[in-house]
Amino acid sequence: MKEIAIYILNISVRDEKKDTVSISRPYSAGVTLVEILVTVGILALILPGIYMFQRNVFRTTAYVQGALTTVSEARRTLSTFSKELRSAMPSNAGAYVIKVAGTSTITFFSNIDDDDDIEQVSYFLSSTVPGALMKGVIDPVGNSYNSADEYDKVVTRNIRNDPGTDIFTYFGSTYAGTGSPLVQPVSIADIRLIGIQMNILPNGERSTSTRTYMTHVMVRNLKDNY
Repeated sequence: MKEIAIYILNISVRDEKKDTVSISRPYSAGVTLVEILVTVGILALILPGIYMFQRNVFRTTAYVQGALTTVSEARRTLSTFSKELRSAMPSNAGAYVIKVAGTSTITFFSNIDDDDDIEQVSYFLSSTVPGALMKGVIDPVGNSYNSADEYDKVVTRNIRNDPGTDIFTYFGSTYAGTGSPLVQPVSIADIRLIGIQMNILPNGERSTSTRTYMTHVMVRNLKDNY
């Protein structure tokens, strides 16, 4: 009888242990419709601001780069013009140093590329590109300068000189730093000093004011005293 009782007790203990076993189910995470709508709403508020910021950055960058380009062109033009005009000389055929002396155009002869020929060089305000100063060069064939062979390019943009402000002015041998330029039409033989003045809009019509770039050049071969 004792053996039977013990056997029954062991079975009941094992059954109790089985009853205490618990089964856990895996947790599944998800995004609700409300969360999606909130996210879309936040993006709808942020994206226009980001777009406007980027557009303003691009515009500012373009404005600054445009101004730097125009200023660089003007300074380079003054430097090149001064160098070429200062060393002006008679043409291959012996023509006078300066050929044309107008208020918005000048033509002279100079060896601008250090070869054996003297080039004909012109600086003039373009009639087709508003506010553009052009440079034209003719390489001679022998002693002949053919206008059909002239190579033109824009050297400075956005020039906005006032009606009474000439791009090119000319001074005689009596000029001592002050005084009025020679009156147009200029007698080319009287020219000793040439002035150039460009009032520039750094960013074209978007600019609110002009910047002035100017210089005066003494032609070595026209100096009265050496």
